[in-house]
Amino acid sequence: MNRILFHIFLIIGCLHVSLATAQRMYQWEIYPSYHNSLKNVAGNEKIYSLCNNNLLSYQPNNQELYLYDKTNLLNESNIAFIQYNNSVQKLLIIYSDGNIDLLRKNETVINIPQYKNTNISNKDIHGVNISGKYALLSTAFGLVVLDMDKEVIVNTYTLERETYAAVIYENKLYAATTNGVYTGDMALNLLDKKNWNYFSPLVFTEMTVFDNCVFGNNHDEFLYKLSKAENQFLKIEERNFHILNTYENQMIAASNDKICLFTKADEYTIIYQNNNFQDLSYSNGIFWASKGYEGLQPYKKNANNQLEAIGEAIIPNSPIRDCFNYLSYTSGNRLLVVGGSLNYSGVVDDGTVMYYENGKWTNFQDGNDIVEATQVPYTNTVNITQDPQDPNHHFVTSARTGLYEFQDGKLLRHYSCDNSRLNSIRPDDEEKKRRYVSTSGAVYDQDHNLWLINNEVDTIINIIKADGTWTKIYDEKIKGYPTCDFIHFDRKGRVWINSRRYSPGIYMLDYNGTIDNTSDDQSILRSTITNQDGISYSPYYFYCMTEDHNGEIWIGTDIGLFVISDPDQFANTNFHYTQIKVPRNDGTNYADYLLNNTTITCIAVDGANRKWIGTTSGVYLVSADGLETIYHFTTDNSPLISNNINYIAIDPKSGQVMIATDKGLIAYNNDAADPEETLEKSNVLAYPNPVKPEYNGYITIKGLTKNCSVKITSPNGQLITSGTSNGSIFTWNGRDKQGKRVASGVYSVMATDEEGKESVVTKIIMIR
Repeated sequence: MNRILFHIFLIIGCLHVSLATAQRMYQWEIYPSYHNSLKNVAGNEKIYSLCNNNLLSYQPNNQELYLYDKTNLLNESNIAFIQYNNSVQKLLIIYSDGNIDLLRKNETVINIPQYKNTNISNKDIHGVNISGKYALLSTAFGLVVLDMDKEVIVNTYTLERETYAAVIYENKLYAATTNGVYTGDMALNLLDKKNWNYFSPLVFTEMTVFDNCVFGNNHDEFLYKLSKAENQFLKIEERNFHILNTYENQMIAASNDKICLFTKADEYTIIYQNNNFQDLSYSNGIFWASKGYEGLQPYKKNANNQLEAIGEAIIPNSPIRDCFNYLSYTSGNRLLVVGGSLNYSGVVDDGTVMYYENGKWTNFQDGNDIVEATQVPYTNTVNITQDPQDPNHHFVTSARTGLYEFQDGKLLRHYSCDNSRLNSIRPDDEEKKRRYVSTSGAVYDQDHNLWLINNEVDTIINIIKADGTWTKIYDEKIKGYPTCDFIHFDRKGRVWINSRRYSPGIYMLDYNGTIDNTSDDQSILRSTITNQDGISYSPYYFYCMTEDHNGEIWIGTDIGLFVISDPDQFANTNFHYTQIKVPRNDGTNYADYLLNNTTITCIAVDGANRKWIGTTSGVYLVSADGLETIYHFTTDNSPLISNNINYIAIDPKSGQVMIATDKGLIAYNNDAADPEETLEKSNVLAYPNPVKPEYNGYITIKGLTKNCSVKITSPNGQLITSGTSNGSIFTWNGRDKQGKRVASGVYSVMATDEEGKESVVTKIIMIR
């Protein structure tokens, strides 16, 4: 069974779960956020919780926690609804795009994509109700009826109006719409709109059936009950009930300060207590509250008729949010992450800063604590850099509210226009000027000076020197530029900055290593591109720039991929970009520009100098020279969770490719890592070793130097396979040249460096 199982041990503090597994080559791993619990349902002796649109389940009896994702049972990511059907013992999972999974009791999944694949323009689902074996999906046009026993959509009823909720009661369908409640006798043909009757003008956002009675809730005013005698809905409780759930002969209606517990349709007790519950379920005498970022918390009713927390909240160790926009590895193989961007289109992401190291996520202080300390919003964190002399000291830039300094994950200082040399975009507006201090691109140089960008002001380039003093470098060429994004120091110490949009281009500054002496500075800004064939382009976006192992700088734009083959020539008048030509190999001399007219959002270079290219149509892996496309990963042919790629970073030690998308973070276990400088037997490792009979994956040999020659021979000395390492890695599928699995025995691996001067031998034990 392919699932991730955690045995939970409750400890002081909150519940943390970490996953430490050996990296399997060519496999995918997803890193969902499980912090923000907004919905939970009980069923199958488990509590299922929806956290940041990701699914987990907790089994109270044995304290087992299961985490689900696209590599582990599910068919997609970004879940919109979950409901458990006790009649058929299946969990209904509905994704934001209308795709549907049914999770069975035996932990298998059946996918039902019909609704997703329809040509309906608006597939929004507003609510989901369970009635017997049926799931009723309330949509923008009416109702979709899913038979969860037969696992098929059986009917679609068009009511021509937004529908919020629906129930089946006494063989009638009740549908709550924007225009009130409609009913339809299920003995009639309800595909005919004439067989639907207008029943009530009340507009309900939720409906349920409990104790043979229909209840309706409109969130804003009252809870209603259908009176058979009067054939209408009557008010029974006044409050803004945002929770209405039915469990085990008990119905729960809850607001922020009042919880009604129904044991019968006309019998209920009221608990008055303030709470921050997003959802509340009930199972085996325990109430389970979804408390947002405080996790999934169990409660019991005490002698004072109050719900009292018991045990610890369930919060698996994971990213705080599924916000990933910029990634960077430190020299110590720690992955730094921030979640926002220089987006001036109204998209606001909560300030998100975290890092991943040794299988554990560390989330920085954020939220109201930061806002209270700085008195400005904490949003769109766009860049992070780590102090080379202190791994617990970080600087974070923000698209609007200045520079943040963190020590041990806690805010140490906040730099704005009133306490530093940073300037505001709106300096004359006393009320708003601190909300318009745009920073980005923070990075340390080799002398421990911190460089950063202050966008849309007179002087873009700011520097906090190693001694803590501030200075600036003014250049008329980029004065007032609004979206300068990243700073990169090339191997000769020159500064490269991409201006993403509005005034797009690539800027290069050679400051000759003298920050305070600007008299010898040379700089150039190129806003247009001319390739080797004399064709000129004017990209609207310059998204990214990456230097490869040969010193070439690869540029990603909204119209394709371009290469600065010789950065020394960038300032020359006759400079041109290189646009890689891929031969068609069709018997002609024709070739096509690599990824021409493709939006290139990010580029990363692996240990074999191959390029991982993020686009708005998935991820490409191309050869070092770009002439061969090795992979093109999309959501259709891989577990990739989105085709919209924000950033890619590669762990130089393991080669793992971290891919930030607009829906979260996913990793691919790559077969190339940075090569070792020398070939040492103590560094060379083969794993898994021994290779057991049930293992069918690749065997990895690590710790090699660049372009190592590798030969694997059988116990009797026969050559089984050979090849060249990708950086420090060579992989073998455990098969011979005929594709058959090799027999048991001890196999020898001989690796020889590129010059043929050094060799090492290691052994692999095969058990069949």
